[in-house]
Amino acid sequence: MLNNMTKCDLMLVLLRDFHNERSAAIRCDRLAALLDVEPRQVQRLVHRLRHEGHPICRDADGYY
Repeated sequence: MLNNMTKCDLMLVLLRDFHNERSAAIRCDRLAALLDVEPRQVQRLVHRLRHEGHPICRDADGYY
């Protein structure tokens, strides 16, 4: 299953299933490490997912 997933899909699954509330926020650098991308790419992926209508929040603790 993971072989067919894009980085964007994988990030959405991570946020939706494991980091879906403020108390479970994940930092950008940790997401980047999990996805094997640079932190700037995480920001681009978040922008893309938000543009597609996915509600992704961010505060000082990270994304959720």
